[in-house]
Amino acid sequence: TYAGAGSPDMKAGLGIHMYSCNVSMDENSAYYSADGDTLIVPQKGTLDITTELGKLIVTPWEFCVIPRGIKFHVAIDEPSRGYICELYR
Repeated sequence: TYAGAGSPDMKAGLGIHMYSCNVSMDENSAYYSADGDTLIVPQKGTLDITTELGKLIVTPWEFCVIPRGIKFHVAIDEPSRGYICELYR
């Protein structure tokens, strides 16, 4: 986490994070944010994101927004890093 303001408890604010990974999520796992919307911006490596609503291929410096409560799974084919902004609402 690089920066933040407010808190999930207040239901106001945001958190700014950096991620780095070299393997995909486990086949039978998914993530979701109960606190707010998630903005993902890859800086290196393409993300193959599968959500309840469909599939997204997000290349470096593109972005995707995943609404609060939507489950998603991320697969990669090379080491990846980027930024995540979580908006608490």
